[in-house]
Amino acid sequence: MRKILGTTGLLAFAVSATVAPAYAGNFNNVDGDWSDDTNWSSPAAEPTAADIANLSLGGTARIINGNNEVANELRISRGGLTSTLLVEDGTLTHQSANLSWGADAIVTITNGTIDTATGVNAGVTAAGTARLTVDGPNSEWRTGSFFWVGNNGPAELQILNGGVVNSHTTAGTPNFEIARSDAGGGSSVLVDGLGSELRTNLGGLLVGGNTPNAAATLTIQNQGLVFVGQGGLTINFDGGVSDSFVNLRDNGTRLALFTDDMDLSADIDTFLQAVNAGAGPGGANGRIQYWNGSIFDDITNGVQNVDYTLEYFDSGEFADATVLTIVPEPASAALLALGGAVAFLRRR
Repeated sequence: MRKILGTTGLLAFAVSATVAPAYAGNFNNVDGDWSDDTNWSSPAAEPTAADIANLSLGGTARIINGNNEVANELRISRGGLTSTLLVEDGTLTHQSANLSWGADAIVTITNGTIDTATGVNAGVTAAGTARLTVDGPNSEWRTGSFFWVGNNGPAELQILNGGVVNSHTTAGTPNFEIARSDAGGGSSVLVDGLGSELRTNLGGLLVGGNTPNAAATLTIQNQGLVFVGQGGLTINFDGGVSDSFVNLRDNGTRLALFTDDMDLSADIDTFLQAVNAGAGPGGANGRIQYWNGSIFDDITNGVQNVDYTLEYFDSGEFADATVLTIVPEPASAALLALGGAVAFLRRR
């Protein structure tokens, strides 16, 4: 029997591109098509794969008409003006993203893909909030390595209606992290709806960072799925003065943990052996909670096979994982099974 892979430690990881950017192109239209050269200045041409795409003048750039756009680094709201990227029909392929550098940064995918070769730094500074949405069954955000939701500033990520976020597809460190520092405290991720998924693949998931007030919340509901990969799950890394939570509600909602060849489905205490969570020196807690009908309650207060189930899989979609599922009511069980089959067919 092999030991479970533990959570990856927090690393000082610089956000950098693999190729030095050639120039910083500024999107200068109030609302317009990314592919239109006249919407860019310095010079007047849309970015190439070697260039910085700078959306910081308060406008809205739209990726539409099935266009496949490229950049080296994506910068949004570097300054005092809220700026927006909408992926409505097409793709953006680039090296890295730095979002919210002094104002709110908005990124919404409703029909298309953002493919980030290295990582996403959402919440670069405390002035402003990075607001990210991946909405719909044809919407996905992929990263080769890290995805930070709330770094030196706050951020929020919503994965809705069948949207998918796949992080750490090629590299396992550092983690998918929610609220890396005090300045990112209060950051959150919501995974809502059948087919909506957050997968960390080769990496782990950190909910609540390495400083005392880096509180964070991950909420999974309405049959959403979070699959934590080989880096493991940590809740409230610092154990400081602010609580962090993973909240599950609604029938069929799932939290899957890669546990290698170890079956941790005997009971909830056994399952929690794979989770680095608990009270720290400041008295704060990191815990998994379920909706008991009126409040979010500690999962250890629930009843197995009544409020939730635990199951280990040695093959298939959840191979080498132990899965915690909120138990469906009898009337919804058949619909849940049908919905799960549909979600499996569209899984990427």
